[in-house]
Amino acid sequence: MVQFTHPTPRPRHLRLVHSRRPGWLESDVVEMPREHGHRVLSGLPRPGAIFAVGPSWWWPVPSGSQTGMCWPAPTRYLTDVRLAIAAPPEWAGEGLWAPRLIHWPHHGIPYSQPLFLFISVCRLAGVDPVATTTAGDLTAT
Repeated sequence: MVQFTHPTPRPRHLRLVHSRRPGWLESDVVEMPREHGHRVLSGLPRPGAIFAVGPSWWWPVPSGSQTGMCWPAPTRYLTDVRLAIAAPPEWAGEGLWAPRLIHWPHHGIPYSQPLFLFISVCRLAGVDPVATTTAGDLTAT
């Protein structure tokens, strides 16, 4: 006698799981030494993504975030940067470093809030962020 078995029931709805990480991130970047980066990271309420590039950490911020801010040394503000989210090898040869993703935020927003980042960097540099004579400008003094 032949016995038939019923296949397991199929789900009525399929859920597609999407990665919360894009393939590329185009933004401005705040660059700082790795040792400063560790201290800044511990003081931010909601840090965004962080990339290691050689001896530096890069913090993506929304484009145009440098407006009105003069970042204190040893930080640098870089504009129009394109970063691969997938972590490539860190050493790219010929004296070049490829960005390596070291932190992706659990909230999924890749940007650090630039004002909080600026205040944290100023505090670490031992300077106060103050308003200049131009309305809306912040300068580290």
